[in-house]
Amino acid sequence: MRKLIYVPIIHSEADMGRTAPALRRAYAARFGAGRWRKHQQLISRFWKETEAALRNLRTDYSHVKLYQDGLPVCGREREIVEELAERGSPNYRLLLKLMAKGAQLVGTEDPALLLTEYEQIRTQLRTGNSTAEAKRASQSLLRRRDRFVASRIDATLAEGETGIVFMGALHRVFEI
Repeated sequence: MRKLIYVPIIHSEADMGRTAPALRRAYAARFGAGRWRKHQQLISRFWKETEAALRNLRTDYSHVKLYQDGLPVCGREREIVEELAERGSPNYRLLLKLMAKGAQLVGTEDPALLLTEYEQIRTQLRTGNSTAEAKRASQSLLRRRDRFVASRIDATLAEGETGIVFMGALHRVFEI
């Protein structure tokens, strides 16, 4: 039997890479700088509680595979996780802790689809608007990403293993 544990995630500023400053400015312009700080505090608390919940998980981590939203299949997965953990990502720090217990990191996403999404985000931030057509394209891309992730999990999670899937709230990987 295979088992999946779904961990809904909230991306931190450290997860956003080069788009973080523009996203921060856009959020603060829309909701205010104070609300941005409060949002960051909520994210920090969320990750502390998530880590505590996973700490209570009674499992043999040598039979656990980790799947991460936004982590491409590329052969450099561990390096990416280490880099983002170093930048302060609580999500990626947690992945490193689970890997230290024996969990295996698995490249999760199609790199081409991630690059397409990155370009969509950059365009939207640059233009400052989101048309109905852009929203449809974004939703279509998200569905394609979800199909890839679902097929990746199916192909790499063996009988007797547990997968821990860290995915953002908009994803519908389990509905495919």
